[in-house]
Amino acid sequence: MEKIIIHGRLPGMNEIIKANRHNRYYGGNQKNQYTQLVKIEAIKQCYQKFESKVYIMINYYEPDSRRDDDNVHAGAKFILDGLVAAGIIKNDGRKWVSLKQN
Repeated sequence: MEKIIIHGRLPGMNEIIKANRHNRYYGGNQKNQYTQLVKIEAIKQCYQKFESKVYIMINYYEPDSRRDDDNVHAGAKFILDGLVAAGIIKNDGRKWVSLKQN
């Protein structure tokens, strides 16, 4: 069992939509920025690479209750893409990942 802690706050769905509406390059830059953040933390903290299907549990810790759960769970996109970019998992498709979010 591996545990990776991402310090900081990933953007929620509202922030992602706002960035993409602002300008497609701004939205793309946002995705790259947070994917790289997760990639760097995964490389530092995870010593195992998975060659078969993985079961991933994502726990979010918010400082308050202002953001709805469905808004916060949008950060899973950056987490999975970062794990793929780090080479921790082969792919983030259903064949390779079973995801549970708390």
